[in-house]
Order: sequence, then C-alpha cells, then structure tokens
Amino acid sequence: MKTRWTRTCMASIAVVVVALLGAAPYARAAGLTAPAGSAQQLKDALERDGFTVQEGQVVLIDVLALCCHGLIPTCLGFNPIGPYKVVRLPNAPGQTTPSSFPWVFRLGANEAVVLIGQTPPPVTYFSYDSYVMTRHSDRESVRKVIFGNIGDAINNLTVRTREPDQGLFGQDVIIVFTADQSIDARIRGAAASVGYPAGMVNTGVIPVDIARLGLGAKADELAIVHRVALPQTGQEAALSAYLSTPQLALRVTLDAPVVSDPFPLPTLRVRGTGETEMTLAPALRDLRQAILDRYSGLRATELVAGVAPGQEYECLQKEINGYGPTRDSLYMRTDSTFKLPEGPDDFLIVYGVNHEASGKATYASLTVYEDSLMAAVAGDHSRRYAGSAANYLPDHPEAHLLYAWKIARDCQGDPHCLEVTMEDCPKIDLSELPALLLVWRLYQEAATGLGPTPGEILYDQAILFSSAGSTPALGPVTMDWQTCINETVGFAIRVPPTWRAEGLATEAEGTIHGMAFRGPEGGVEVRWGIIPSRDCTGEMMTVRTGKGDLSACYSRQSDGTEVWDQMRKPLTATIALCGRAYTNDETQASHDVLLRVLSMWSLPEATP
Repeated sequence: MKTRWTRTCMASIAVVVVALLGAAPYARAAGLTAPAGSAQQLKDALERDGFTVQEGQVVLIDVLALCCHGLIPTCLGFNPIGPYKVVRLPNAPGQTTPSSFPWVFRLGANEAVVLIGQTPPPVTYFSYDSYVMTRHSDRESVRKVIFGNIGDAINNLTVRTREPDQGLFGQDVIIVFTADQSIDARIRGAAASVGYPAGMVNTGVIPVDIARLGLGAKADELAIVHRVALPQTGQEAALSAYLSTPQLALRVTLDAPVVSDPFPLPTLRVRGTGETEMTLAPALRDLRQAILDRYSGLRATELVAGVAPGQEYECLQKEINGYGPTRDSLYMRTDSTFKLPEGPDDFLIVYGVNHEASGKATYASLTVYEDSLMAAVAGDHSRRYAGSAANYLPDHPEAHLLYAWKIARDCQGDPHCLEVTMEDCPKIDLSELPALLLVWRLYQEAATGLGPTPGEILYDQAILFSSAGSTPALGPVTMDWQTCINETVGFAIRVPPTWRAEGLATEAEGTIHGMAFRGPEGGVEVRWGIIPSRDCTGEMMTVRTGKGDLSACYSRQSDGTEVWDQMRKPLTATIALCGRAYTNDETQASHDVLLRVLSMWSLPEATP
C-alpha cells in the first residue's frame, strides 16, 4: 500500500489551510448540518438569557500541510488513518491575547463551547475530546506545547443523540464543553426551550482542577478535537462529505458576573478486563523466529517497543508533549529511531498480535513518523494486515491472531507491504535519510470502550533488516523534546527534555530582551529588539533552521567548544531577532544536538 502525498492532495490541503487561516474563518458555511432554524433559535434563546453568542466552526484540518509549509512548528504526531476535525472559535469579548495555533482558544470561567451538528456516518470509531494544547510553565516562564487530554472522550459508545433508537451514526447531537455547572444547566434549558430533546445534549467537562481558565497571557490554550476513523463498507463517499462540511460551534459568554459553580473532577472510566494476550506469547516467538529464518542472509536489528510517554495526565504533570492522546486508545512506540535507505535489502518487518483479532481493540494502526517534526510519512491498520502472519507461519493454528507487515521505501509490488514515501513537503526529504519512528495505536477494547491497559497486551515488535555488511543507524527519539513558544515575538524552538528555559536580563536600557535554553550539551540564546550588527571574527557559515537558512558567525574555541553567533533575522525596519548557540564540550554528540535544536527553531515572519 502506498501512502503518497500527491500534488492533487496538496492542492486540496491548500484550500483547507486558507479556510483555517483566512481573514474571515467564522462566516456561516453553506450546508451546516444543524437542523434549519433550530440553531438560530438556540442562539436567540441564549442571548435572551444574557449570553453573548459568537459563531465558530468545526472544520477538517490537515496538520501535515500546516507543518510542512511552516505555519506551525511541529506536525504533532497526527494519525493518517483517522482524519481530524477541530473547533475554530473567535476570541472572547475583550480578549487581546493571541493564539499559538490556528485551532486553539482560551476559555473563561463564564464561558462554554457548544457544538451543534451531526455524528458521522457509519464508521469504526469517532470521538470528541478536549485538550490542554499549550500551557505557560511556572517553572520556566515559557509557554510549552502539552497537547494533553483533559479526561474521557465522548465517543461512539457514549454519545447521546436526538434519536438513539435510530443508531448513533448520522444523528443530530449537541455537545457542551464548559467548566461550570450553572452555565451548563442554562444552556440545556435554552436548548429545551426551543425544542431540542434533553437526551441529545452531552456535556464535556473542562475541570478547573486541570485546566487553567482565563483569557490572559498565562491561561491555558485549549483545543477540541473530533476524530473519525475507518468508514464502514459503502460509507466512503458519505464520510468524505461529512469531513468536508463544516459544522456549527458557538462560543457562549455570560455577560453578567458568574457565581462560580464548577463541576467536580469527573471520575475516569477504568481500563482493562483482566483478560490478557499472554497465551499468544509462544506463537509470537514462533513468528519472530520464522521472520528471522526468512531473511537469514541479512543483518537483523530488533527495535524495542514500549508504551509511549505522556498518556493519561502524565504530560500535564511533567509539562511534556503528549501528542494528543485519548483514553480511547493505548499508544506504543519504538524506543529508538532508525533510518531507511531505498534498497531491496533495507526494510522493516513489523509484527505482533493483531489486537483486533484478539479482542483487545476495535481496530489498531501503525504509523511511520519523521522524528524531528513528528510528521506521518506512512500508515496502515489492522483491517489491512489481518491474516498476514500466515506468510511466515502457514500451518500455525494461531497465525490468524497475529500479523507480520513489511515497511520499505520501495515495496516492489509486495501486497503485504507499506511504502514509505512523501512528496510536496519542503521540510522532509527522504533521500537525506531522516530519522524515523514507529508508533502503534490500539483503539477501544469492546468491553470497556477504552484503550486496553498495557499489562493485558503483548507489545508489537519490529525488526530492521539491512545488508550483512552495513551498520544500522539507530538514534535517540526526539518525540520527547519540548516545544517552547515565545509569544512576545512569535518564535518556537524544540529542545531536549533535560534542557531548561530562562529569561535573560534586558540590555541597552530595555531595548533588547532575550531568552536562553540550556542543557548538558550546550545552549541557545535568543535576543530581540534594537540589536546592532557586528562584524564576524570567525567563519561565516549557513545554519539550517525550522524556517529556512540563517547566516552564522562560527568559531571553535581553544577548549574545543563551538559557537554559532549572530544568527540574525530582521523583523521590522528597526527590530531584529538574533540567536547565539554554543556547545559545552568538544564532543560530536553535543555538536549534533545543537545543530538539531537549531534545525527545529521556527522563526517569526518579518513584517513591513
């Protein structure tokens, strides 16, 4: 199977980008799926009850397009198997603080977000999930990308619709996201007053114990994500139409001071059933050996898989990027990156228990990511690789519960293979052999409606094959790196988890400000303001950054440490941004880390 990002696809993506970032993204769209008149009546009822009501939309978003064209600093590990719709809202009345991403918003304690539309056509899975997208770190005085889920999602097993006896798909639905019980009750009352049945209104609680509400610079930026995955047979066209049609979202703000009545922290549903996959461990060992025997003439390097960090509330507590986890899934990943040359002897065999066949997931997926951007370059799922283990264990009685799938740059016609290829993404060139990473997702164990608990599954596995004389290039995972955003001038930078951010003292009578990011390997200092140019006393060279190349004055010190200075970018006629990077020792490892940090430094655009 080829996952190819064609020029035709990118042209359609460009339309989405314009819709997301255009000058008037909140206009009422033709074809909104809320019942005609009812949504307007609800707006009128809310306004009579003392709310200011502003229209937004639930729209399809292609994170890869935004990332590849430099509009956001990271691709955020999106799943190519399940498209995403996000909520786009106008600012709250009186809000002046800008947003870091096109689909994030701040939410006051006197506010709610109300989605009015329909559930998807028949699909394998859908959900509505709320997230802390970015958070101002009190420890480091910088905004960090967290992308951590707030609690349980509203999904295809729990959603309440207008006519539940007609099924859950293609049904009218209202979802209220708020922190306050009294506001939720008033919205429900307004909906009932204009004829909406009480049974179709769902509440997604934004707990004040978790989210830092408010409209100011230190408030959390939130996001609401609508996932939809795998249309049922014959529903492909209906799903395409559903994804391309915006739905209505309302930002509802109570004008009078609210008497705080916050929801208590909801109790999370419990993962796990006590039933495990461990009885399949002998069969999995047989499959591993059969794969090794099949390719005995090649060098085999086994990649270790484990549970991905940042799930549940870990990312919120550690201030790390969770890459949009949901409790409806369990996330696994390889503990190292790998490189994949384009040759017949260079490929991976990914294998394990087919968790869908074993009953521990409704469906499972695997995705190949470019590590530094967390950009998906290929993806596949359990419906496609079902039964593939029989290629290696044709007579094994449990082969139907396993899978074995090839991943290569060129599948050479192999039908049991996922081809890694990418076009029209300026930031990723597979010919340069970027570091790649494998991620697995296991969605919705039927008995719980949640992702399985790690102790009840057999971890997926991967073997990297290469020619006998070659040395595979394994490396550290930068998925764990922190994305830090400076909202003052609009730059973002990714740094290792051991690095810390700190403010620099102002200079030149307050006309120059700065931040430093420092770790064991070295550091990067960024200053902005009225910064005069200086002559270079070293060697001028070009440094690659996340938004193009910058000139740098490079020098190697007497102790072997390195300095890249005067990386300058004018922002206006008088204001410039200037960077300085340095290593703490003379090792190649520190040199590589510093250049990798600089390669993920996204600079703001200049303004006239």
